[in-house]
Amino acid sequence: MIITGLDLSLTSAGLARIVLDTDASALIRIDLSRVGEDGHRGDTLEQRAGRLRRQATVVLAWALGSDLTLVEAPAYSSSTGSAHDRSGLWWLVIGRLLALGRPVIEIGNGQRAKYGSGVSGNASKDKVLSSMVRRFPDLPIDGNDVADGLAIACMGARWLGYPVDGDVPKPSLAVMADVNWPDRPVSA
Repeated sequence: MIITGLDLSLTSAGLARIVLDTDASALIRIDLSRVGEDGHRGDTLEQRAGRLRRQATVVLAWALGSDLTLVEAPAYSSSTGSAHDRSGLWWLVIGRLLALGRPVIEIGNGQRAKYGSGVSGNASKDKVLSSMVRRFPDLPIDGNDVADGLAIACMGARWLGYPVDGDVPKPSLAVMADVNWPDRPVSA
C-alpha cells in the first residue's frame, strides 16, 4: 500500500510517500521530495500557466500510484505569494486525482500543525520540522514543506492502522478525530 502526503506550493511543494507491506504490517520505505520553481512578478499568463502545468505534472507523477493521498488544505488566510496561482495548482492536482477515482483526504492547516508538532494547531512550521526530524532521525527531512508532507502522510498511515511514526504525543492522537475521514476504509 502506498500513502502520499502533499504540501502543495508553487516554489517548494513537500512530497512524502509511505510504502507499506500490509500483509506483513511492515514499513518498506519512506520517500521524500521537494519540487517547485520560482515565478516572477510580471510573468505572462502563458508563463504562469506553464509553471502550474509543470508543477502539477511532477506532483501527479508522485501521487498517481498511491492508494491514498492526503493533501494540506489551502491556507485561505495567507497573503504571501500568489494565492490565485497556488489555488490553481491545488485544483489542478486534486481535480485530476478525483477525476481518476483516487481517494483524497484534505487535512487542515491546524490539523497538520497539531499532528506534526504534537503540541497545538498553532505550532510553527519549524516546530513541525523539529518534531518530524525527532520522529524520523534517519530520513533527510530538509525543510518545512517536506516535514509537512510527511506529517500528513503519517496521519493517513495511522488512520489505516499503520502508525509508522510510532508513539506520538496525545495532541497528535487527539487531532485524528477531527479529520473528515471517508466513511469507508481504503483498500490496496
